[in-house]
This record gives sequence, C-alpha cells and structure tokens, in this order.
Amino acid sequence: MSTMDLQEESLAANHSVSESTPLLQISSPVEDSTYPWYSPKRYHSPAICLIPVVLIARLAASIPASTTVYVVQQNVCRLYYTLHDPDRIPPEGPMPDELCDAPGVQQQFSAFIASIGALNGFACVIGYSALSHFSSRYGRKPAIILILALGLFSNLCLLLSTWHRVNEIWEIVLLVLWILCDAFASIHMMGFLSTTYVVDIVDPDNRSSLLSTVYGWGLLGGAIAFGLGGVITTKTHNVLPVFRSAAILNALNLLFTCFFLPESFPKEKRDELRRRASEETQYHRKGSIRQLVSKLGAAFAPMKMLKPVYNEQTGRRNWRLVWCALYILLVEIGGNYTPTAAVIYLTARFNYKADDIGFLLGFLCITYTLTSTILVPAIIRALRPLYRRKAPGNNDAEGHDMGTDQLEIHISVISWIAEIVGFLLLSYMTTKTGHYAGMNSISFPTLPRITVYAAALITALGAGRAPLFRSIVAASVEPLKQGETIAAVEMVASVGVLISPMYMGAVLSASISTMPSLVFYLNGLIVLMGTSVLFLIKDSDRYQAPNAGR
Repeated sequence: MSTMDLQEESLAANHSVSESTPLLQISSPVEDSTYPWYSPKRYHSPAICLIPVVLIARLAASIPASTTVYVVQQNVCRLYYTLHDPDRIPPEGPMPDELCDAPGVQQQFSAFIASIGALNGFACVIGYSALSHFSSRYGRKPAIILILALGLFSNLCLLLSTWHRVNEIWEIVLLVLWILCDAFASIHMMGFLSTTYVVDIVDPDNRSSLLSTVYGWGLLGGAIAFGLGGVITTKTHNVLPVFRSAAILNALNLLFTCFFLPESFPKEKRDELRRRASEETQYHRKGSIRQLVSKLGAAFAPMKMLKPVYNEQTGRRNWRLVWCALYILLVEIGGNYTPTAAVIYLTARFNYKADDIGFLLGFLCITYTLTSTILVPAIIRALRPLYRRKAPGNNDAEGHDMGTDQLEIHISVISWIAEIVGFLLLSYMTTKTGHYAGMNSISFPTLPRITVYAAALITALGAGRAPLFRSIVAASVEPLKQGETIAAVEMVASVGVLISPMYMGAVLSASISTMPSLVFYLNGLIVLMGTSVLFLIKDSDRYQAPNAGR
C-alpha cells in the first residue's frame, strides 16, 4: 500500500461520522474546554449566532400575547351579553369587570382559548413534518427564514384588517389568515428549528448546556415581550401598537438571518439524506396504489424513526425512542395547557389585565431564563464527572466514554416536580389569601400578587426539562438522522398539544366557577405518570457508531 493510500485511509477514519462528531467541526476542542461554561468562546460554534435570532423571534411572537388574551376576553364578554342581555353592554369603552366575571362568560372565554390551543396543536402536527422535510432538503437556515416570513405576514394581515378601506369580507379573510399563519409561525416551530440547528453543529459534551442556553435566551425575549406588551397596550389604550412592534421585529430578524446566520446542515449531508430516501422509495415506485400510499405516508415520514430497531449486539429491540415518545405525549397532555389555564384563572377570578398578565409572564420568563442559562448549565458541568464515574460501563472496546443520559433524566424529573408544585401553590395560595381577605373585610391588594409571584418563582425551576430531553433524543440516533428524529418526537408532542386544550380546557371550563384548582391537580397527576417513563431509558440504548466496538 502506498503512502498516499495510507494518508487517504487515515483522513477517512478521522472524518467518520459518529454521535460524537458534530457536522460542522469545532476547532481546538481542548482549548475550548478551558473557557467557563457561560463563555461563547467555549463553544466556538455558529450556534452562538442563533441566539439573537431566537431571542428576537420569541420577542416578536410574545409581545402581543398578553394583549391578545385581554382582547379575546373582551370580545367573548361582549358577544355573550349581545346574545343574552344586550341592554347591559356599555355604549362605549371596554366591558366592565363585573360583567365579565359572570360564570357563563368565564366558561365561554375558557372554551375559546382552548379552541385556539387546539388549532395550534393541529398546526404543529402538520408543521413539524413539513419543516423536517423542508430543512433536510434545503437546509435549516431557509426553514428559519420561512417561519420568520410567516410571522411577519401574520402581523401584516392583522394590521391590514383594521384599515378603514377594507370591507367586511376582506376583514374576515385577513383575520383568518392571521390566525392560521400565527399558528404555523408559533414559537414551537422556531424551537424545533433552533434545536436541530444546535444539534447539527455542537458536540455531545456541550449539547445539553448549549441547548439550555439557547432555550433560555429565547425565554428572555418572552420576558421582555410580556412586560413591554402589556404596558404598551395599557398606556396607549390601543391594541395595534404591539402588533406593529411585532411586525418590525420580525422584519429586522428576517434581515439578520438572511445575511448573518450560517447554515448548519451542509449540502453534502442533505444530498446523502436525499440519496438514502431515494433508495428507500424505490420499492414504492412500482404500482400506482403503492405510489399513492407512499406519498400520503410522506406527511408522517419522520414517525418511522420511532420504530424499535433490532440490535444484533444485544439480541433485542431498542425501545428507547418509544419511551421518549410516550413520555412527551403524556407530559404535553398534562402540562401544555397549564400556563394558559393559569392565565385564564387569574384573568377570570382576579381580573388580571394585560399589564398584570404581562408583568407576571415576564417575571416567569426571566426566572426561566436564569434557570436555563445559568443554573442548568452549571449543574451539568458540576455533576457530569460524577455521573460518568458512576457509569463506568459506558465505554467502548477502546475505553472511549460513550456518555450517559442519567443526569439529563434526573434534572428533567426534578424540573417537572418543581413546576407541578409551583402551579399547585399558585392556585392554593391565591385562593386562600383572597378568602381570608374577604372574611376579614380587609383589602390586601398586594398580598395575592406576592403569593402568585412566589409560585411563579418555584415554577421557573422547571425550565431545564425541555432542552435536556431533546438532547436525550439526539443521543439516540446517528447524527445524520437527528433532525428527523427530533421532528418525529415533536410530532408526537404536537398530538399532546392538540389534546391538552380540549381535555384540560374542558375540565377548566366545567370547574372554574366551583373548583378552579382541579385542573392543576389533574395536570400534576398526568405529568407524574409521564416522567416515570423516563426511568425506562437506558444508556446502553444510546447510538453507537458502527466502529465503536472495534
């Protein structure tokens, strides 16, 4: 064998793809590890460019959120009295709080919010599959640009619907387009794309920390938006300025992404995926019926990644991704609607306005941000060596560490428990404080607020679960299939997002006037069932490169 052949063989070996090999190589990993976990120089990755994109996208999506809840409540309240008692509707101005406190109004308000949540869940079912196919064929960056463009178009549709030259028919068309585009350009879609972007280019050792950091910066955008949006609406007495602000932010973010965000999924990887997909579909090209079935099944193509694969080394099927799917389905059914239920609860029972909701959600997002960007990465960095020492068997034949997911699993479980306790505390302490204040005929306007913010602080300790679970999913398959696998899990999650508002929303609508805390207890029970599934995930079922045991 010639010297040139040896060099080529060595080069090929060094560039072999494994779970520990990022698609975009990170230079000087030894030097990078000398930096603190919070320093961008430690990651030395294009993923850092993603942070402003995620932050501004979350800011643009969330700045109208608290205003939208207030507008929906006002419209539902006005519609209710239009149908039942039109004489009580004031000739001008907003509907009074005492009218909107009626049990019938509260039930319809809760049901309408639940229907919007169901629409978002349905959009996610379609959107994750479409984005997975689009991003694997054209790249992550074009997919991010598409979502930002949809968000901008959604804002423009709402603003155009208020133009005095638009007739009633076009106003309805524009409002429908606003609702649909807003559903498909939701923060869930951007969260999926940002996760796949980070997974593409960050090595497994830094993946959980950077996923948590990017997730936290996105929440910071939400924190700014919720507080700012409520204040703008309250001070201007106009709902349009927040939507104008969202449109401007989306436009600026779109320009930044086009010119500064690098692609994380290069053309050679996309071509390889396309080649594999072409080979898999050769069989289905024979016969029109099979071809039709194949095209219909393409919408759910990522779901095939969840199928248990037979492992010849262990002699059994790998159920790891099935457990991941079951976990995310249960926790989304139980937990997805809970923040919305809390907002409805505070709005309907304690007359929280747009600024009140905005400040509360802003405070919650700030504490979520601190947990995700500081607390979780610090815990991972401190405990990772300890967990690896406790799992000495996770090495290949050459003694290389194959990693462990136990730390991510334990943090996820603790995070869910903290969130459950926080929401239960919110319903219990707020109700209890208001009860005692009413009994003593004394007004304590700040005390309920304090207890609500204390509950929100405990709830925010649950911020680490979402990015760490995605890291567990990414560790389950080869790097080339990580994006598609995350899409499959997100599709299962979207089913939970679809079911949650219909099921939990129905419970809240039926009990909000009698036992509003019931929905939070039910949430806790379902989430605990889901988190127990995480303990079925084993380190031995992680993805290992074909040459790992050689």
